[in-house]
Amino acid sequence: MNVVSLQFARAAGVEPSLARWPHVAMALLFGPLSPASFRLEGPDALPEAPERTVADAEAFGCMPPGGPTPAQDDLLDELMAGRNEPLAAALRVLRGTT
Repeated sequence: MNVVSLQFARAAGVEPSLARWPHVAMALLFGPLSPASFRLEGPDALPEAPERTVADAEAFGCMPPGGPTPAQDDLLDELMAGRNEPLAAALRVLRGTT
């Protein structure tokens, strides 16, 4: 379901970019696919979409108050090891290692 949703979002020009939204990256990576996350960018972007995206992820328990869980940290390490520098830069911002 997630892959298909992201394919539709990409085709519609509303796929959220982690590089553009590093402060919302945890919610985008580990939170639910909420409607607000597809209103960050594109022709119908909403100014309150970042806050709503984070609130949705918090409501689902995907954003622990103390930062990423060990399992989430492992996944972030794997993503940062990839060759996608914009993604790695966004993840460094997320982790506060810039």
